[in-house]
Amino acid sequence: MTVLRWPLCVLILSGTLATGVPGGATPAAADGPTIEWVQTGDDSVMEATTLEAAQAAQAAESASLDSPSGLFQPVTLGDGFKVFSLRSYGDYTIKLVDTGHGVIENYRTEVQNMANEVNAYNGLSIRVELGTFPAPPDPIHPNVPTGEIWVMINDFSPCGPFPTGALGCGGVRSSTVVEGETRFSSGAVWLSPTLAPVCDQVVVNHEIGHALGLDHFDQTYLGQFQVMKSSTDCSFSSLRAGDLNGVRWLAEPTPSNDSVATAAVVCPGDSSVSASTWFATKEVGEATHAGSAARRSVWYRFNPRPEQNGGTATIGTSNDAVDDFDTVLEVYRGATPTTSVTSNDDFVGQLSQVTFAVDSAQTYWIVVDGKGGVGFGRGETDVTFDLPALTGSQVPLCAPARVLDTRVGGSTIDGAHQGVGAIAANATYQLPIAGRAGVPVDADSVVLNVTAVSPTAPGFVTVFPCGQGVPNASNLNFPTGGAIPNAVFARVGTAGAVCFFASTQTDLLVDVSGYFPGSDALVPLGVPGRLLDTRAGGSTVDGAHQGVGQVAANTTYALPVTNRAGVPAGAASVVLNVTAVSPSAGGFITAFPCGQPVPNASNLNFAAGTTIPNLVVARVGAGDQVCFFSSATTDLLVDVSGYFPTTLSLVPLTVPERLMDTRAGSQTVDGLYQGVGVIAANTTFELPIAGRASVPPGAVSVMLNVTALAPSTAGFVTVFPCGQPVPNASNLNFAAGAVIPNSVLARVGSAGRVCFFTSSDTGLLVDVSGYFP
Repeated sequence: MTVLRWPLCVLILSGTLATGVPGGATPAAADGPTIEWVQTGDDSVMEATTLEAAQAAQAAESASLDSPSGLFQPVTLGDGFKVFSLRSYGDYTIKLVDTGHGVIENYRTEVQNMANEVNAYNGLSIRVELGTFPAPPDPIHPNVPTGEIWVMINDFSPCGPFPTGALGCGGVRSSTVVEGETRFSSGAVWLSPTLAPVCDQVVVNHEIGHALGLDHFDQTYLGQFQVMKSSTDCSFSSLRAGDLNGVRWLAEPTPSNDSVATAAVVCPGDSSVSASTWFATKEVGEATHAGSAARRSVWYRFNPRPEQNGGTATIGTSNDAVDDFDTVLEVYRGATPTTSVTSNDDFVGQLSQVTFAVDSAQTYWIVVDGKGGVGFGRGETDVTFDLPALTGSQVPLCAPARVLDTRVGGSTIDGAHQGVGAIAANATYQLPIAGRAGVPVDADSVVLNVTAVSPTAPGFVTVFPCGQGVPNASNLNFPTGGAIPNAVFARVGTAGAVCFFASTQTDLLVDVSGYFPGSDALVPLGVPGRLLDTRAGGSTVDGAHQGVGQVAANTTYALPVTNRAGVPAGAASVVLNVTAVSPSAGGFITAFPCGQPVPNASNLNFAAGTTIPNLVVARVGAGDQVCFFSSATTDLLVDVSGYFPTTLSLVPLTVPERLMDTRAGSQTVDGLYQGVGVIAANTTFELPIAGRASVPPGAVSVMLNVTALAPSTAGFVTVFPCGQPVPNASNLNFAAGAVIPNSVLARVGSAGRVCFFTSSDTGLLVDVSGYFP
């Protein structure tokens, strides 16, 4: 067999643009604007303005690309395949164009084979149009529409004349912006009239690869040369593994809720979310939804709350008139989406809507899919969830939301109360919260994370309902400088506002993560009350347990909490703020119900000589007492701000349980997620919580204590439900080398997991003390 080869391609687009179209190319005709081709290789071209867009995109992301030099070197990814720096449009129609220089229909089988290989990898989708199409006035400069690739036979191409040069020529024709990202969006392929049949398949594969955005790939991969090799024989019958890796990269990333396992969690109240099926994929084994073959599905999970039982849920899609597409909806129930509840296609036009009665014992799975045909089942839509009303229990928000950032340049969820400047010493800031960030106007109390940033002197912040006097209590104690956070369960006061008194000038960050609609769940006290102050001269709300002296190292202090400060006898658990003051050495405090042994968990970690607080939701134990074990000698302050009268809402665990400890040689309650090593900077750790230890599989939210261990640099940790994007909020702010905890009321996300994003390399401890069913 005669071995035919393409000439070796050498990219010359470093520093200066490559050559334009070789001499002799005809000018653009009346079918579209003038097109200037830039040759990127002996058998590949790119339209000039598209090249400029690719260069600009590559320059903007040069730090993340393996680009040895120049603005337009090929992007080399981990497996060795190469692409022309941009991802692809995602879906294409290939049209066979008849130029009169050969029978283009003879290549239908080869083009369809190429499409089948690409479609099998799900990221891109190619459809071969039936019939042939007339040639444009100028086949060298075709005005190819977005989403199309034209394949034609011609004796001349932008790569040069055939057959003296390459056997084919392929190139990217245009780019477009999809979801804020510039992507290659159309292409053209020219085949030599004298192409030998033995080369048909490999040349078609190779040149369509160029039209999609693949570059030459001259290395071996898995011991084989690849179809996209710049100089190759014609014995290949299909794309090779490295080329297919490139094809998969071109359309990724897929939506975060592309599969059942990563289903986005639906908020328990009415909500609307944006769904994108642009690069969604069909899962292995996924069959039909609403009678249509699965194509580009995204998933949502809804766990009803008990008070929603028997109510009616209505779920629908609502297109935005930008890239409308034909949606289908189906709702399933069960531990996995095995049993169909209801489905719909074309409730109104292309939109879908379903209605069903809610069974709070079920988990519901909602799939939004795109129907095939024109539009390829891709686009963006709003998915609206009209769910039964919530009453009388804790409601976690979909994700924490920032409602105050006093720093210059600070940002909040709605643009209000941002960049307002530091709070002055001995001043009170009134912050409206009810009616913002998903908190209803009639919320009784809210779950906050409050962070003091760069205070000018040591001091404290007291959080209380506006309309009340500043109480003798503190929620946040801090030294000069730095950033110290603490969780706060705060009662909403007059005008839907919560007040923040600062003893020292400081910037403040306030994030909200949930609320309580009524007082039959959390009962917030009118103002916080001090129950323990061991310091000489200390003062408590009733004169008991004040000035009693430091808690000795490795001892336990039993503190009565009921029938004091407004906490009644029989309260199941209490909301406390616990502060260690000037400990003699680094150590920790563990709060637990008296009558139980000291658990392997901590609520407060401290360094010698510091003053550091943390929120604790503690189960009331024997003698109506909460016990505090201290590993080092220290003074203690304990303030109470509310209580849960029963375990019907918050279910406090018998004792706190450790769910993660990244340190070597560490232990967790079930042996999982122990000794896993430091969490890398700017990464997210997904921690399974529901169904572990004493937390049931259906828990809606959990009460956690999260501790950063010796972070490499100053930074923060954000805790949020898996399946949601990382929010503009923080739960834990730290300095380099610190050991600092904070309590977090965290919504449970997809697959029963809670996510932890850290901005710095750090170890983490995660303990759970209760959950909301």
